[in-house]
Amino acid sequence: MKNKRKFIIGLALVLFGTILVSGCGKKEEAGAEEEWVSDKIVAEKEEDAGEQNFDTNIEISPNQGGKADIEKADLEEDKKTPGNTEDAGAETPEKSLKTDYAQIYSKVLDEFHALIASGSDGSVTVEGEGGVGEAIRSNEEDDNFAIVGYAIEDFSGDGIPELIIGDTVYGSTIYTMYSCANGEPRCILESYYRSRYSWMGGNEFFYEGSGGAIYSIFAHYTISPDGGELLCQDYYFSHETDETFEEIGFYRNTSGEMEPEVSTMLSSEEEFWALQEELRDRVQEIELIPFSEYETD
Repeated sequence: MKNKRKFIIGLALVLFGTILVSGCGKKEEAGAEEEWVSDKIVAEKEEDAGEQNFDTNIEISPNQGGKADIEKADLEEDKKTPGNTEDAGAETPEKSLKTDYAQIYSKVLDEFHALIASGSDGSVTVEGEGGVGEAIRSNEEDDNFAIVGYAIEDFSGDGIPELIIGDTVYGSTIYTMYSCANGEPRCILESYYRSRYSWMGGNEFFYEGSGGAIYSIFAHYTISPDGGELLCQDYYFSHETDETFEEIGFYRNTSGEMEPEVSTMLSSEEEFWALQEELRDRVQEIELIPFSEYETD
């Protein structure tokens, strides 16, 4: 009887354990199922959200959204912050103040206009008038206002234009050049028939002249960065080698002096003329406005 009771108790314990294990398994399966369903719902929501965003992006116009607009919006927001006292619409002094160089050079242009009108008879004098005076005094066929012109351009490269007055017939001979210093024009170059300048492009100028039968000169100049002066790069000239004038030497220096003592003698006359042609071939015409189109105040 005692053994039968133990058997029943053991059987009951086994049944109870089986039921307990079975219940736990179902609970775990239910939990896994719930977790899987939850993940699926989240994934579907994210997918729906992505599709919605994709559709929205399609409807955005090319002028909306994007990194540039975000940065622009941030910039506009920064301008509104209390620490930013600068008015975004206000121009800086550099932008608002623009020098009218045509107005600065107008006095010089008016003077040359008066000189041309006078025929260079001596009643009007202008600094740097030499080449202009020679041109209009020797002119017999054309209107004097048509053969002399001007250009206001930045030849030095400093952002401040120079004034050039030259020959409109050939467009390469410069009669005079003015630069602007402290808001005032100043003459830095004057040409004559036997001593004249031409433009070689950029800030470079060609000079050629003659001091007599045996004295020939040509040179290569650049205008200084501030437009204030011409800087000699190469200066060539012919000169007698002794007091007998029987032999002629050909020289080069960078000082711009017609002095054999401070110069180097070239190897031959042929080299001298070849160098002249090399520089002359680089001469360019300047687009000039004839004084016939200039209106005085």
